[in-house]
Amino acid sequence: MREILAFEPNVPVEVALEYPAGKPIQTEYGQRVMFSLANGNVMFLDLGTSQKINELRPKVGEPFYICKHHSGKKTDRAEWRVFRREGAEAAVRAAASPKAAQPAAAGGNHTTNGSNGNGHAASAPAQIHVGWAQFLLQQTNGLIDVYAAAVAYAKTKQGASVSAADVLELLTAAYAAQTKRGGPDVA
Repeated sequence: MREILAFEPNVPVEVALEYPAGKPIQTEYGQRVMFSLANGNVMFLDLGTSQKINELRPKVGEPFYICKHHSGKKTDRAEWRVFRREGAEAAVRAAASPKAAQPAAAGGNHTTNGSNGNGHAASAPAQIHVGWAQFLLQQTNGLIDVYAAAVAYAKTKQGASVSAADVLELLTAAYAAQTKRGGPDVA
């Protein structure tokens, strides 16, 4: 019997299709699409994620990535991303260029990711919209917000006895430990 591929939140999974198209099926969760994978496993995806695969148009056996991005909040829906490795690498290179570091023009196509820690809306450069690069940007922005909040807390509660470097070290260790375990179980 074939194993069903499970997707952990925020962990990109490399897959390759055994056949050029998936098979629509009805499950207890509603309409899904079953894809046979080149490694002998299968995956079941919703129609929206299946459409993203169709738009990517991978060839049989060609590796690509799927990532189930989730904030960790039960009230937030997961966002599925489908991308090729070379597309993600190009997006990361574009994000690192000085031009990409400029804020989006007023009225332009930009996204916000909440607060930058100072109560102001933070904008992402418009060029960062491809799968893995967008995921990295969101993770980094979230960590910056957590770091800023933790530094402010340490300053308020502990004064000079806990430095910003101490907070960074603690945050890094906590994040690394949670990443190894697949992330926290957030209620």
